[in-house]
Amino acid sequence: EAFHYCDSLTKVVIPKSGTRIGSYAFYSCTDLTSVTLNKGLKEIDSGAFEYCTSLKSITIPGTVESIGSSAFEDCTTLRTVKILNGVKYIYSSAFEDCYSLSSVTIPGSVKYIGSSAFYYSIIRSLKIPGSVETINEEAFANCIALESLSIGYGVKYIEAEAFRNCPCLNKISIPGSVVSIGDEAFIGCKPRSITLGYGIESIGEEAFDYHICTSLVIPSSVTYLGSYAFGDSIFLNKLSIASELYSSYSSAFSGCYYLTSSGITYLQDNPGKITGKTAKVKKKKVKKKAQTVAATKLYNVSPKTGVIAEKISGNAKITVNKSNGSITVKKGTKKGTYKIKVKVMSTGNAQYKASDWKEVTITIKVK
Repeated sequence: EAFHYCDSLTKVVIPKSGTRIGSYAFYSCTDLTSVTLNKGLKEIDSGAFEYCTSLKSITIPGTVESIGSSAFEDCTTLRTVKILNGVKYIYSSAFEDCYSLSSVTIPGSVKYIGSSAFYYSIIRSLKIPGSVETINEEAFANCIALESLSIGYGVKYIEAEAFRNCPCLNKISIPGSVVSIGDEAFIGCKPRSITLGYGIESIGEEAFDYHICTSLVIPSSVTYLGSYAFGDSIFLNKLSIASELYSSYSSAFSGCYYLTSSGITYLQDNPGKITGKTAKVKKKKVKKKAQTVAATKLYNVSPKTGVIAEKISGNAKITVNKSNGSITVKKGTKKGTYKIKVKVMSTGNAQYKASDWKEVTITIKVK
């Protein structure tokens, strides 16, 4: 608390020799406009820059492991936050009530985003990397200008009210790595499109209440739906869902007055006919940079749906993207023919459930 309430302090430079900014060190330095955090800094403790109401931008160096709770809370003119690769933990309320915050960078090193971490901001675009396992309660609630949201494959849990009241969010896509979506996670967002990846198991009460979608597909991986999970929509008139799930949890669609029996499609069992293909990669291209081959060129899938896949065996320079079944041939892979054994599944669609896992062989020719 060495400099807290120093109203006349306008500039702070933390040298390379400084490894930690203590709790409430610059609390309520209301005239502070410039903060430089140099490499070497490892920790920013709780409340370190809370109520620094004149601070407009901040760059967090990658040497910082954690940003403490309320570290920048109520920095009401803070507009831009750059968090460099290396930062792992953003604790609760770290940037809460930063009303002017319109731009934030979250790198792939971040593993944890605490509750209310970015509560009440004007962020327009947000990418959450798959390195983050849990998006905690109210982490991005009341981001009233949020229009574009990307949730990376790898995120497992979206907790209660995580994105509550983000009314400009027109499209929501949840990757199949997500296991559960908490109560009221997206309530008040009013999306026109909701895409749910295969792998989601539980969707809590009022999770998407008051959405404005006209159609929904609930993947066959879902085993629980809370009351009003997709409720109170006067636009919803088409629904694809497993019959046993709907019969057990029809209350999830309470208040969807235009959804009638004629608009409900019950998912059929998927025959899941999947075989591997032979794909070609040009050596001159892979010599310069890694090459990715889309799943449509790697698998014959009938009926045609998306896939998820896991590599079983094969050359280490060829990797498989679990989320969409694509493969990547790493830069410098030599000319030759490579056999890759893959475990693959059809994820289903608006007509079919997901299939069982199949083992197939893909042939990659680098020539």
